[in-house]
This record gives sequence, C-alpha cells and structure tokens, in this order.
Amino acid sequence: MTKLPGIAACGLGLWTCFGILTLFVTARWPVTVLEAGLFIQVAALLTWAAVRNVGLRWHAVLLPVAAMAAWAALQASFGLSAAPWRTEEKGLEYLATLAALVLVVQAAGDRVWRGRMVNGLLIFGTLLAGVSLVQLASSQGKAFWLFDTGYSDRVVGPFVSPNAFAQFVEILFPLALYQAISWRRKTPLMVLAAGILFASVVAGASRAGTVVLLAEIPAVLWLCRRARLVSGRTVGLFSFAFASVIALCSFVVGWNVLITRFGQDPLADLRWPVMSSSYHMLRDHFWLGTGYGAWPMVYPQYATFDAGLFINQAHCDWLQVACEGGVLGLGLFVWSIAALLKGLLRSVWGVGLLGVLCHAILDFPFQHGPAFTVFLFSAATLAAHCEARLRRRHPKGAHTWEQPLGVPRSVPG
Repeated sequence: MTKLPGIAACGLGLWTCFGILTLFVTARWPVTVLEAGLFIQVAALLTWAAVRNVGLRWHAVLLPVAAMAAWAALQASFGLSAAPWRTEEKGLEYLATLAALVLVVQAAGDRVWRGRMVNGLLIFGTLLAGVSLVQLASSQGKAFWLFDTGYSDRVVGPFVSPNAFAQFVEILFPLALYQAISWRRKTPLMVLAAGILFASVVAGASRAGTVVLLAEIPAVLWLCRRARLVSGRTVGLFSFAFASVIALCSFVVGWNVLITRFGQDPLADLRWPVMSSSYHMLRDHFWLGTGYGAWPMVYPQYATFDAGLFINQAHCDWLQVACEGGVLGLGLFVWSIAALLKGLLRSVWGVGLLGVLCHAILDFPFQHGPAFTVFLFSAATLAAHCEARLRRRHPKGAHTWEQPLGVPRSVPG
C-alpha cells in the first residue's frame, strides 16, 4: 500500500508532461497515447485494489467529472448531439480527466508524495517557461526549434496559443508566490521562479493573462495574511520583492508587443460577435445543449457575420459549456468547481484555478484538448489537498515557522 501513492504520482506526472509537451501536434496520436496511458494505469490500480481488498481514496470532485462523461455518452447515444463523433471524443476527454483525478487523489493523500508532486509541478512549469522565453526570441514559430506549427511567431513552448500558455502559468504563478512566502530558506529562488513565469506571459503578449497574473499577487498575499502566514509588515516586504523581480524580468523580455496589443480597440475583436451568436445558440438549446464538442458544427447556423475564417470556439468557456451541455452540463461544470473551492482557498495557491475561470470568460482554456483539461483539473485537485498549514504565533515576538509546502510541521506548545 505504501508504494501506491508513488506509482500514481509518477504515472500521472509522466502522462501529464507528455500531454503538455505535445500540445502543438495536430495529429490524434498524442491524445490517444495520453488517454490510453491513463486508462491502463487506472485499470491496473482498480484491479490491484480489488485483488488485495484495499480501499481507494475518494474526493467529491470525482462525481461531477464522472457525470460529465456520462452526460456526453447519453448525448451521443440518444441523438442529442449535432456531431456525435465529436461528443464521443469529448466524453473520452472527461473520462481521461476522471482517470487522472483518481490518480491525483491516491497520490495526494500521502504527505510526502503530495509535496513532491507540488514541487515537481513548479519545477516543470518554471523550466518550460524559461525555455519558452528563449524559444520566443529565436524559433520563428517552431515548437522547440524543431517542429513546424504553421505559425511564424508567438508560439510559446508547445503552446501555439499564447493565451493557453498564460492559463498554464495562471495555475503555477500563485504556487511560486506561496512557496516564496512559506519556504523562507528558498524565498529568493521562488521569487525568481515567479518572475520567470510572469515574464514568459508578458513575452507571449497575452493581455488577459497579464491582468489575471497581476490580480493573483494581492489575492495570494491576502489569503496568506488571512491564514496568518505573514504579518502586515511582511506582506509589504513580499509585495516589494515580487514587484521588483517581476518588473525586472518583464523589462528584460520587453513590454513592446504587449503594450501594442493593449492599445488595440477591444470592441474590434471578433470574439464579441461570436459570443453574441453563442448566446442565441444557447437560447435555442438551453435544456439539452448541442452536444459536447458540437459547437463548431452548429455555430454557422447562428453566425451574424462572415469572418473568412473557421470559428472553432466560442471564446467564452462558460457560454460554450452551456451551449454544448445545456443547463445540466453547465450545472455539472459548476459542481466540479464547487467541490474543489474550499480546498483551493485553504491551500492559497489554488487561487490559480479561479484565475483561469476568470480568464475563461474571454477565452476557452477547457477546449484546448484532453492534455490541457487533465492538467487544469489535476493541478486544481492537487491544490485542494494542500492546506495552508503554517500559522503565525505571537509569544513574545513575531516568529514564523519555515517549511516547504506539503511537509507539515506541527507548532509546539
């Protein structure tokens, strides 16, 4: 039983890294490998647990995600989808997400492996952000300097969409900030990691991503103060440190492209008429939806203009989930977030998922493929298992216990 968390953590880490690093591939095979790997590992886990008569851990988020996969299967099976094959693919995506969450729950229940997963997540993200910074300056749109993506610029690591990369960073940035506060011996290193993560989003010129990251800084500091991890004076010191390093790193990569994009007329963006058309679609398919994954097939019936392009997403995940899943699909999505919410806030760094959900008002983070959906839900579930365990005490003077996340240390006395 003691080996189970480690096997689950290593397997999930392998599949998640593989999925993220192959996001630029347009062929189906990386998705097939990711989903098959997760299914095989969970099947082996369930078989082993049944043979050994060992109970597995449970978390409330598993139920709504399983329900989303079941609703997709019903839509495809009973003629409720305008594109049954797309709905079947989306159902497999939710099923793969469920498999990943089963592994997260088993691994995160162990204190040591929970800490290793958290630290591994931050290391992977920071290294990828660093590589992406160099790639942006020198690859001419090729992923990792080798693979043609069909774009000439703004390809950030394996992400052909800078907004998708920004959403990836929105999960990790609060973790770097929180580790800087809670792991005092590593504060300079964690602050530097936060600066690299922020600078990579600036270099990718994601407007919404930059705004979300800026909002995450006071959110993390407020939650840390509320959890008594820092004093009021220390909040000021960390604020100054974060602002200084972030400004320095961003100055090095340059603000020019981002400032130019901020100067563009926001009302000229195509997403507004697309979202308006999606609203009309929702009115006609409010109860049962068009079928998960069927939005691109149904949209031409509601399009109010010809952009000369294939519009593949609603550019508002909340609208698209409601259009495709109907009121039931939207309810299941909200339920999955509600099941994690308390743990996300108590962990402090889990506020990153809330940043992604805010970004989803103007973008589509949950439509970038199975690998990214698995990453978002897995990171959020891991965060929900991590609580802010440090507490300030005030005997004769201020004192803060220092420890890395995931390695709790009891306060004596």
